[in-house]
Amino acid sequence: MCHCSLRSRAPAALLDRKTLTVLGPVVILVLPVTVLFALYPGLISIVSLAR
Repeated sequence: MCHCSLRSRAPAALLDRKTLTVLGPVVILVLPVTVLFALYPGLISIVSLAR
């Protein structure tokens, strides 16, 4: 069994963990804002039709 592949995978796994740590808060903040931007025009039109 060659240990060189395990050594080369360790930095990649660490990089993936760091990337997820950085992207987690971005997704948590950006995703709801994006959904609100997408739904707002539809909600406004539904409210205006209901009047």
